[in-house]
Amino acid sequence: MNKEIKKKMRQILVFLMCTLCMIGCAQNDKKSMTLKGTAAAGTEELLLFNFNERKMVDTIKVSDGKFECSVPRTSDDVFYGIVNRGYTQTVVFVSDGDMVTVDMTKETTEGTPLNDTLTVFNKRLKALSDKYAAMYKQYSASNDNTEKAQLKKKMAGYGDDISAIVCATVDYNKTNCLPAYLLLRNMTNIDFEKLRGYLSKENSGYAYIKHPIFTDVMMYVTEMMPQMEHIGKKFTDVTGRDFEGKEHRLSEYVGKGNYVLVDFWASWCGPCMKEMPNVKACWERYRSKGFNVVGISLDNNANSWKAAVERGGYNWPQMSDLKGWQSEAAATYNVRSIPWNFLCDGEGKILKVGLRGSELEQVLSMIYE
Repeated sequence: MNKEIKKKMRQILVFLMCTLCMIGCAQNDKKSMTLKGTAAAGTEELLLFNFNERKMVDTIKVSDGKFECSVPRTSDDVFYGIVNRGYTQTVVFVSDGDMVTVDMTKETTEGTPLNDTLTVFNKRLKALSDKYAAMYKQYSASNDNTEKAQLKKKMAGYGDDISAIVCATVDYNKTNCLPAYLLLRNMTNIDFEKLRGYLSKENSGYAYIKHPIFTDVMMYVTEMMPQMEHIGKKFTDVTGRDFEGKEHRLSEYVGKGNYVLVDFWASWCGPCMKEMPNVKACWERYRSKGFNVVGISLDNNANSWKAAVERGGYNWPQMSDLKGWQSEAAATYNVRSIPWNFLCDGEGKILKVGLRGSELEQVLSMIYE
């Protein structure tokens, strides 16, 4: 083999080795990303949650308010959440680049296009929340009925404003995975028909539709569709019995000129019992103004049903046919999970469904205050 050939082979070998090295580096970079950030003073450890796989995957050590670690990057569409030990704060980021910088105190993520977009989105929502919080504070402090009426009218637009921000961000990012997270996080704040539209056939080719966490949005829409169909329609009368076995009709309480919350629950349902104090607080606050609640229990055992009512002091009208999930009332209203409820106006028209937590209080405050 002459010197010229040997020289050429050495050049080719060097070229191949450099190429393989570059490929190897690219592959290693793809397998992980660097996460750097700051946390609140005194924080010693954070938890790393993989939303795609729905599990906690690691712990992150914090020293003097700073942390840095390597995060698995199997693809560019994995959503991670950094959670503090008290589970009172979660900051979400996307693994779509080589490095992401997180500030837990400001709840910001930066360093890649999608994380930058998330931060802008979160800042817009926070500004909106602060705006309405200021209005509510002014409303609560005011003794001027005219001013209160004007503020109340303005605050009624809160849900529409949230929906506008979410939908604008989703519409602009349909070609990436971001809408999967945005819609999952805000699906109860968006007009239901608008939300259904994001699942339509014309959107089926977009990346977010196939994302693992978007299945929860699909399940929510599927579950809520039969119930949402009741909105805007007059209630359907159903029957049940009280603790003494006397039969009652829903029409004895609904459509009599006052707002009524029809609440489906059961004594064996943990989430129901957790929600009940909120329902009770709203009933006590607004019953003097005409608000009422009618409980429809999906219990099978009369003693357990009665004991739960007496123990909690849920002293509004209660009825049940003690058939559990075979309850005729549940079948009439397509109830597939509890707690579930609907709010009727004075004529018996269903205005809202599925009001839970602070949302029930907000709706009632708009009606009565």
